[in-house]
Amino acid sequence: MEFVRDTVLVVLVALIISMLWRTLVLAFLRACGIAVVLGFNKSERRSNGRALRSLGKWKYVFIVGFVNSTCPIFAAVTVDEYFMGRHHPATLGILVFSFIIWSVAGIWLGLWTWNNPPASESASHTAS
Repeated sequence: MEFVRDTVLVVLVALIISMLWRTLVLAFLRACGIAVVLGFNKSERRSNGRALRSLGKWKYVFIVGFVNSTCPIFAAVTVDEYFMGRHHPATLGILVFSFIIWSVAGIWLGLWTWNNPPASESASHTAS
C-alpha cells in the first residue's frame, strides 16, 4: 500500500512541477517577445508550436525538448528524491546520470516533433 501512495505522490508532484514550469517558460518566452499564448488547450499548444518553429530548428529543439521536457522531469525526480528521503552516497552520480539520460531523451523528442509536425503546423514548418 505504501508503494501505491508513493507512486501517486510522485505523479502529483510531477504534474504540479510540470505545469508550473511550462507556465513560467511560456511567460518568459512572452517577455522575450515570442508570440506564445499562456494556456494548455489544443489550439493554444498548436499556436505555440507555430511560434516556436519560427525560431528555427535548434532553438525549437532546445525549448521543446530540453527546457519543456527534460527540465521539469528532472526537477520532479530531484524533488521526489529529496522529500521521500531516498538519499544514499551515490545520489549526485545518479542525478548526473539521470540528467544526461533525460537530456538525450528530451533532445530526441524535440527533433522528433520538429521532423513530424502536426498537420496544422506543417504548412509553417521550415527546415533550418
